[in-house]
Amino acid sequence: MWEDRCFLSSMAARMLISIGMSPQCQFTGPLIHWSNFRGYLRGFRADMRFDWERFLGPIEVQKYLIPDAGTPLALASWSSSSRRMFRLTDDLQLLLEGTDLGDFRVSDIPWPFDSFVVLLARPIETMCNAWVDAILVSRGNQLLHPSQPYVEIQLLPTVLDQREYLPQYAIRDMEDALAKKRVSRLRKLFDRWSPAADPLLRTIFPISPSLDIGVSRSALSMAKISAPLAEDCLDPHIEHYPHWDLALRIVAGLALHLTTISGHSRHAPTWTRPDTHTLDFQAVVSDALVCEVSSTHILSANERQNLREAIDDERSVAIGKTTSDCASREVRAHYRRGYWRRAPGSGNDPNAPKCIHVRPTLVRSDRLPQGAAPQGAESRFKT
Repeated sequence: MWEDRCFLSSMAARMLISIGMSPQCQFTGPLIHWSNFRGYLRGFRADMRFDWERFLGPIEVQKYLIPDAGTPLALASWSSSSRRMFRLTDDLQLLLEGTDLGDFRVSDIPWPFDSFVVLLARPIETMCNAWVDAILVSRGNQLLHPSQPYVEIQLLPTVLDQREYLPQYAIRDMEDALAKKRVSRLRKLFDRWSPAADPLLRTIFPISPSLDIGVSRSALSMAKISAPLAEDCLDPHIEHYPHWDLALRIVAGLALHLTTISGHSRHAPTWTRPDTHTLDFQAVVSDALVCEVSSTHILSANERQNLREAIDDERSVAIGKTTSDCASREVRAHYRRGYWRRAPGSGNDPNAPKCIHVRPTLVRSDRLPQGAAPQGAESRFKT
């Protein structure tokens, strides 16, 4: 996707230059060197200086390529750090979605790698009605600014799988039309392949250990820092941004969950490579490593259905789709969020890690008729 955007932007700039006109932005950086990036990744290591002049370019070019300008940095961080993808089982994702991060700070999260991908068993919905099935966690900015660390979360939408990419013959045809100055032919090719230049509308937000505050509050604070004009529009409760909240619960909860799995457990990660027959012949060498991460607690069918309904109801309340309020009524049967606590005997030690997962649980089950589930929008989590 990044290559397609850079190539078509490059082609448009070169066409204007050939007829004596000025392009929309400087013809430099990734607009020239986009085709060298795959080869660059093969030899890039985390202790090397990232070549931002070639693959990020000056600020003018980065603004032109927003929101995709930082893609090379994120890919370089993932490629040099781990090439790991964690595929969650449905039960584990559900339990993590239903577990509150509480007062966990960003610096408390034991990230397994500087960069990794989380593959979701069930896509989550963003505020703009897009569906996300993968999350890229990256500390790629450390390649440029080691003294200013933060963790960037990218929610990758399912539309990536349906996107049409530029084939090699289309690139050759446009290069040939430009070389022969066949303007009408080049215009037709641009019209045909212009969707490949569309930016990818995805959600990107950072969290920072330097703020020394809770994970959820860090996401909001960093959003205010990066977009100060939007500060008055941001609600102080991250629960009102349910896709941010769910993404943070999943990625931070996964990092915590991995610390609870011993190497001898059947739930311990076993890394596998993807099937070789499905690989793109142009793909970067050294395949990604994928593992499935499961929960040590297997949900029953009723637990799974009830917990999923409770999480969906909570999201509906957060984004204003449900307006019912049961605050003045007697407490109904409902699910309470899970949480992370310190090991037994270390509760008074503020430095002890919170490594024990207390699962989401059904409260006041005595008020349910036999075989019944908590009622609709009133089965919210108690916070």
